Amino acid sequence: MNATYELASGQGAPVTKTYIIPARQRLTVSVNNEVGPGKDASVRLTSSDPFIAERPMYFSYHNKWTGGHDVVGATSPSTTYYFAEGTGRPNFEPYFCIQNPNGTPADVTLTYMGSMGWTATQHVTVAPNSRATVNPTDVFGSGQ
Repeated sequence: MNATYELASGQGAPVTKTYIIPARQRLTVSVNNEVGPGKDASVRLTSSDPFIAERPMYFSYHNKWTGGHDVVGATSPSTTYYFAEGTGRPNFEPYFCIQNPNGTPADVTLTYMGSMGWTATQHVTVAPNSRATVNPTDVFGSGQ
């Protein structure tokens, strides 16, 4: 399996790794070990064999509580995604991570729809072969 880790703008060039995964087995990879700690990274995985990718994440949120979550990877890039939740209420920190696996900049428009009928838009340009992290409360403020 080939992995291309794409980093946030200014955090370095993409990092390419190759992994051998025996049939009917799994592999856990520490992204910090692969690209270095403190970096924002997305990964593009390719293989000549079928596979399933997931991203478990474990955290200690401001030393208040610990937890984790897991998500299955997207099966292909798309130009449109919908997310059902993105609250900016107290004690929440929402983020959208946008990967651009292309060799040219990606102009992205995020449209936020509030519970009281308001909308707000944000435009972000994601550098080629990189990723960007967006905090929606920068646009619609906290408490929404």
